[in-house]
Amino acid sequence: MANADVILENFRPGRADAWFAPWPERAVVCSITAYGNDGPRRDEGGYDLAMQARSGLMGITGDAEGGPAKVGVAVIDVVTGLHAGAAVLAALFRREREGVGSRLTLSLWDCALDLLINQAQNALVGGTNPGRMGTLIQPRALPRLPSGRW
Repeated sequence: MANADVILENFRPGRADAWFAPWPERAVVCSITAYGNDGPRRDEGGYDLAMQARSGLMGITGDAEGGPAKVGVAVIDVVTGLHAGAAVLAALFRREREGVGSRLTLSLWDCALDLLINQAQNALVGGTNPGRMGTLIQPRALPRLPSGRW
């Protein structure tokens, strides 16, 4: 690890520091936790399905007549990874310019809420509760063809 450019870890806050610190001075260290490094839930673990439920993503997924449904892929894990990749690239760019490493922190919770920005805006501005809409999000609804196929 002494020569690492990037270190990515997803232990609970403080665990990786206790086990592996000190970090290489020029390294970009990216920590992914469930809820971040501070706040009342900082020490809790978490995973994609739990975040889908807790964030409300499952509450807007599925048929209107049915119960909550999970998204078909681990979408929060994927989005968190995409955010981490962008943050690491920015930190590497900074290191090339300034010669210093960085400490980055991302949380599954924050990235889950990123996925709900349109619904949050509708709720905050319009006071609407989105509910479950299946695939009927206009104008991108998925209609059944006359042949009965999708």
